[in-house]
Amino acid sequence: MDYRFVNFGDEGTGVTSLQEVDELNKALEAGSGYSGAPTALTGGGALQVESLDRSLKSVTYEMKNLKMWPIMPKDQAFNTIEEYNRQNAYGDQGKGFIAEGDLPRSEDSSYSRHIQRVRFIGVTRELTHVYTLVRNAHGDAIAREIKSGTMRILEIAERNLYDGRGQYSNAGLFDGSDSAILDSDLSWEGLDKQIRAGDADASAKAQAFNGYGADESVIRDQRGAILDEDALEDGARIVYENFGMPNHLSLDTKSHSDLAKQFYPKERINNMGVMNGRAGFVLQEFVSSAGAFSLNSNVFIRPKRQAKLAVNGAPAAPGALTPSANAPTVADSKFAAADAGDYTYVASAINKEGEGSPSAVSAAATVAAGGSISILIPATVGAFAYAVYRSAESAVLGHEFIGFVAPAVVGGAATMEDLNQKLPGLSQAYLCSMDSEVMRFKQLAPLMKLDLAIIATAYRWAQLLYGTPVVFTPRKCLIFENIGRS
Repeated sequence: MDYRFVNFGDEGTGVTSLQEVDELNKALEAGSGYSGAPTALTGGGALQVESLDRSLKSVTYEMKNLKMWPIMPKDQAFNTIEEYNRQNAYGDQGKGFIAEGDLPRSEDSSYSRHIQRVRFIGVTRELTHVYTLVRNAHGDAIAREIKSGTMRILEIAERNLYDGRGQYSNAGLFDGSDSAILDSDLSWEGLDKQIRAGDADASAKAQAFNGYGADESVIRDQRGAILDEDALEDGARIVYENFGMPNHLSLDTKSHSDLAKQFYPKERINNMGVMNGRAGFVLQEFVSSAGAFSLNSNVFIRPKRQAKLAVNGAPAAPGALTPSANAPTVADSKFAAADAGDYTYVASAINKEGEGSPSAVSAAATVAAGGSISILIPATVGAFAYAVYRSAESAVLGHEFIGFVAPAVVGGAATMEDLNQKLPGLSQAYLCSMDSEVMRFKQLAPLMKLDLAIIATAYRWAQLLYGTPVVFTPRKCLIFENIGRS
């Protein structure tokens, strides 16, 4: 092609032929991307090498987001049933003083034996042989999938250290009773379950102060109020009176933020000012009469609110729910006058694969102060538990989680009694003595990779963790429940 310079005249204009203009318009252009398949590229675009960043960008959690798993004391387990002994008295609390020459009275210590079952977490990963041979943008494909499998197991562990087999209550009391939970729920018992069960367990209570007043509950109900200094001080005192030394408070990010905001306008701390252009304040430690403890936001204890998207293999949605109000003479009811009104419910069924789709919204039930509502969930094939969600008063949308209920048999119907003990969608916080004498994670096998048989042109392996958390002295911990949102 002959590109000839055009001779411009005095007028600053030139003349060129249409053919020359057409040839100039054929110059290859880089363009700015494409839509559709790479085969849609033409011209200069077809010659380009695509530019893909070599680092994989993650929008999910990282190791720094795990808060409880790294600090939980670890120990070896030696069987699928881990037993331990608990001592709650050094003697029978007799007077102890004797006259000269008398033989002191005989006393015995008080012991009891308890167990926790080791549970098993596992994921399977698989890559075709061909995929391992092609050039990858982000390094070794098998190594990347091993890392992803590890993070998935740690996510399951982190959540279940708090919630494992927790928040069940057919009777609506949420007291940690496990008599109704079916063995098909393969989760271990987390802090929530063990602390609640220990609250009423006589063997978990020290006998040294019998007769000095009733033992205060280690479940503190905020009833929709946000955490404040008074709640933290009272909680720490209760733990200390049970001979615990609280040093760690796990709470969700919203509760931590609401607590920190209370300190903005107050002069109970050093004047914040605006130093070097910085403002704001994050409460990282609280000094109580029982000593100082750290405050640790944990995204994995954000409260369950709505039903998840149904996973493959999960049960179908339950049929129509039937809620019915009971007379306002129910023991343990927390329906106050301000709570009286109409409520609707939805429920979803759960099997070992996960949670299914929610049911249709139920008819409304009208409850009075001091009453309760019984919610009948019809039988759903394969379900070993149901998640129940409740509306706000007089609402038919926006149902939020209030708890799990277990049927008598897998796939059977179930009835939950709603006493308003658990308020919809609100969070919990855990004030603990993070000491190996208070709790440990007992590992039958640490996190490991197990290669599976090659039965096709693909590599398959399982990643596994065998263990269970054990809270030896549950009353040296405390749960703040029904924490509100500002």
